[in-house]
Amino acid sequence: MKVMCQDRFIKVIDQSTGKPIEYCTVTCSGSRVGGFTDKFGLLKIKNQSACGTVLFNAMGYEKQAVDLSSLPLDGDTMVCRLLVVPIQLDGVVIKSSKRNVSKKSYQLGFYRAKKQVHDGTGYVGRTNALFIPNIKKDASIKIEKLIYSIAASKTSTVRLQVFGKSPKGTPGASLISDNLIVEVRKGDDRIVYDISKYNLFMPSEGVFISIQWLGEVNSVGKTINVSPVIYSHRDKGHNLVYFKFLDREWQESKSSDLNTNKPMRLIVPNFGISVVEYK
Repeated sequence: MKVMCQDRFIKVIDQSTGKPIEYCTVTCSGSRVGGFTDKFGLLKIKNQSACGTVLFNAMGYEKQAVDLSSLPLDGDTMVCRLLVVPIQLDGVVIKSSKRNVSKKSYQLGFYRAKKQVHDGTGYVGRTNALFIPNIKKDASIKIEKLIYSIAASKTSTVRLQVFGKSPKGTPGASLISDNLIVEVRKGDDRIVYDISKYNLFMPSEGVFISIQWLGEVNSVGKTINVSPVIYSHRDKGHNLVYFKFLDREWQESKSSDLNTNKPMRLIVPNFGISVVEYK
């Protein structure tokens, strides 16, 4: 049945259990329409006429791309059912950290870099990712914590993630199968998230760590573009910084002089990781 209404709710549920899926990314192909489902699995699609094919992407579930008009209705609500699938972590080592060997702790990345720039580009649906290379490929390096240098003027919600590096050099597969959701409080200047329970060891090349803005729902149920500001610094090094909106393609952040086309200092987010090296 063809749906003609301009605004309508979509509900995303688990195909087997019928339970709502929270923080599912819903993207209308070819437009900027989209967002995230709430704790009830609901998302209001505005300007529905701008949507043709809709992409559904939730952690631990099979991605779906469907025509909006083909979704079944439950009353006035369109319903999408997603199938649980195991996450494949190709080339990633997940192993026990219990071992009778020497170890030392240190940090990698830039979270202690000078706070030169406030990167205020965060709005609902945007993800920023920084590549952190594996500097000791002959050692076993376990990632203990994710660290982000921020400035929060209001309370909001973000999603953190760790990605491998794809053959194209972009962020690849997610290396943690859970949603790492963090509520950032007003006045916070740093996010430190402990992922030691996942026993995730650095791939040979390294990892991307990211932050995605989920915004905040106000008193009338509207998602507003509240986000912490990222502290960043300017760097001439060959750092890989990528961004994307919702579930679209990754784009590399580049800086160049418009007159000479020569590279300039790249704005690099002050992200980092705390690790333990085993020998």
